[in-house]
Amino acid sequence: MKKKGQVTVFIILGIIVVILAISISYLQSENFRERVQNIAFRSVVVPEQAQGVVNYVEGCVENIASDGLKLIGEQGGYVVFPDISPRTYLEVTENRKVPYWLYGEDNLENIPTIEEMENELGAYIESRFVSDCGFDSYRDIGYNIPEDTIDINVNILDKDVEVNLNTNLQVGIKEDNFDLSRYVKVSIPSRLNEFYEMANEIINRERLNSPLEDNTIELVSLWSKDDNSGIPQIAGIDFDCSKSRYNLVEVGETLIRNIEVMTPYLQVEGSNIQTYDEVYYNNHMVIDNTFSRSHNDVNVNFNYYAGWPFVMDVTPRRGPVLTSDVLKIPIPLRPDICFNRHNFRYDLIYPVLVSLESGMESFNFVIEVFVDNNYGRRNAFGTTDFRSGPGNLFCDEDQRLSEEVSVSAIDTSNGEFVDGLKVSYICGLNECIVGETTENEYGAIEYRGSFPLCVGGELRVDGDGYGVYRQSLDTLDTGVQSVIADIEPYRNLTLNVKVIDLDQNDNVVSELGRSLNINEEVFLQLIKINEIFGGVDDEIAVNYNSGEEVVLRLAPGRYNLNLDLVLNEQLTLAGQNVNGFESKSADTIVLGHIELDDVYISPEQLENDNIEFTAFAVNPRVVSDVLRAYEMGDAVNRNRDLLEPRFS
Repeated sequence: MKKKGQVTVFIILGIIVVILAISISYLQSENFRERVQNIAFRSVVVPEQAQGVVNYVEGCVENIASDGLKLIGEQGGYVVFPDISPRTYLEVTENRKVPYWLYGEDNLENIPTIEEMENELGAYIESRFVSDCGFDSYRDIGYNIPEDTIDINVNILDKDVEVNLNTNLQVGIKEDNFDLSRYVKVSIPSRLNEFYEMANEIINRERLNSPLEDNTIELVSLWSKDDNSGIPQIAGIDFDCSKSRYNLVEVGETLIRNIEVMTPYLQVEGSNIQTYDEVYYNNHMVIDNTFSRSHNDVNVNFNYYAGWPFVMDVTPRRGPVLTSDVLKIPIPLRPDICFNRHNFRYDLIYPVLVSLESGMESFNFVIEVFVDNNYGRRNAFGTTDFRSGPGNLFCDEDQRLSEEVSVSAIDTSNGEFVDGLKVSYICGLNECIVGETTENEYGAIEYRGSFPLCVGGELRVDGDGYGVYRQSLDTLDTGVQSVIADIEPYRNLTLNVKVIDLDQNDNVVSELGRSLNINEEVFLQLIKINEIFGGVDDEIAVNYNSGEEVVLRLAPGRYNLNLDLVLNEQLTLAGQNVNGFESKSADTIVLGHIELDDVYISPEQLENDNIEFTAFAVNPRVVSDVLRAYEMGDAVNRNRDLLEPRFS
């Protein structure tokens, strides 16, 4: 019996030891220890009657703070939007706005600081405290609680948000008074600080070298390589003698659909990355070098939706029409050789909503994608004009090793030498400005100096008020050379446009034509072709309205002419099923499209004061008439003489 009693004692002692060990382990847990200390503190310091008020205030403050944190996440750091321009936020839905954190060509920012978010959340709790945390039920049972406003202090920490009551909130219980600010302390687990850090790092990455813009241009380039995409190529050449033709509005609609589909595939390295079966998404849609630490349980989502702002322009174009540039080289007894050049420049502005999500928490902000002339305008060195690229060794002063070359230019209209003209030299892909024509010590107006060495090079002379002069120039083992350039001055001629109406069979109604109607507009493009080197020397594009005075600046030479006559008023076309369209209402309709190649304008013709071009016009009644207006090739060929420019 004695031994049994001893065993029982040891068992009891063992159980006590185990309980103590477990208790110590739990107490080592910071959260549990704080909880125990808090309960113990309240039990000792706060009377039982006051504990109910403290619990009530903490619960109410926590609910309001949680609502405020949700708003901060939904609205990019703002509880209440400041009185700012609509330009600085995106209206995601009718009742929801998200601020642009980065927008515009100049990298304008709308990013709140941590301190501003703390102040906003504190003000939000204070504004709702009196209405949401009423003490009437406590007053009814004898508690004396004033109705003063309160002061809240908020601290956004690494893993939580702390809310403290700064104001003395005196609660009278019987004959005792208690200051609740000593006891009311709310701590809400939150990843707001982490999300804010991630959002700023995404913005810094975008500011550094424009990954969103680069991705946009890469996608546009990829889509445009599909001949059926309806998207003009950024750069390309083929040998088709037929021009590729696009409508600006249709291009925009296609881009909106494609961007809406592709934007959600964007991801950021260091977050919760998805792997796709399509290799392109894994290799080209992931933004790298963004985060300073891993956030593998956070989803970073990107979105754009049709209906959100979308600003686009594509050049060169004539009104709403974009066409590739075809250069035809006639060869006797053989088909023409054609170079169909695609070189379109895109300007795009649209918002991307960025959402950081983990569990029930999220944080949203907007970045405005800004593409200018096929380039993202944000970069590490501010705004850069990408069209003037860096120099290269070919243009270095030390590489100008030819014998001396003198270049002078004579104005063909008066036989005088011209100063201030730019002298350039081209060899393959390299182009250098070597100098300009100036008056030297002997009174001669010329450029005199050495050129880079090249066989098959090209000399160019041009300047304000003059067309481009081009000629072949070799500089390797050629000795001293002298070039006199006959340079053509631009002449100013007043533009007029005559309209010739066509019947339903595309025959001319009257060669006399008519004046432009007040609701009609003309888009005219003249492309000056170099007869020796090919390619474009100059390009002129104007729009012309009835009664408006437009002056064209022209030099003699051969031009390709494109002219569109547009009706600027709403017109509903009669029902007809053409390419899936049964009827159509449009604000702008092309009445006629003319393309003329090899239009020669002589120096003698440019001695006149006026130049008149002729436009053809259909009378659109059904959808197919619009197609006729675009496809006037036969009518143009039959009536070429009527379409040649007239001078007076």
